Amino acid sequence: MLLAAMVFFVVAMPAAATAQDQTANTKIVVVRPLTLVKDEDLDFGLILPGSSQGFVILNPDGSVTTSGGVIAVAGDPQAATFYGYGRYRQYLRLRISANRYFLRRQGGNETMRMDDIVIGSNPPTELTTNPRLFYIGSPDGFFGFSLGGRLRVGANQTPGVYVGEFDVLIEYL
Repeated sequence: MLLAAMVFFVVAMPAAATAQDQTANTKIVVVRPLTLVKDEDLDFGLILPGSSQGFVILNPDGSVTTSGGVIAVAGDPQAATFYGYGRYRQYLRLRISANRYFLRRQGGNETMRMDDIVIGSNPPTELTTNPRLFYIGSPDGFFGFSLGGRLRVGANQTPGVYVGEFDVLIEYL
């Protein structure tokens, strides 16, 4: 009985009037036929390097695993996402332009290597410079996919923000 009265008291209290400002982001992705559009960048999040080399694996579903001396601590890890538009059951070839990429520390020369780029297909498939054949399974021809990868982190890697680019190439058949 006492608990019910306390809950009522808390709920029944009027809120103080205060002004609040909030910002909302808005985004739309427009896809033309036979194109490929990037929606999200690949982001490994925030990591702590250790005294030994290790790896950060960002899976196509956005989950992160680490090994060796690396610890994932925070941030908002994000798989890269892409969208395309073709015809139902149309075949396409998908590949990346290199089998490894180097991320460079902003304001410095230190690097980390990214490789083993994996597409979130069923089953997940590693992409290489050799084209992989896929087909569009959506009746309206619209499709999306995500990519993850593996980051090699050196022992006592220099702190900072590391950035790089990778190319995804698609050929509609």
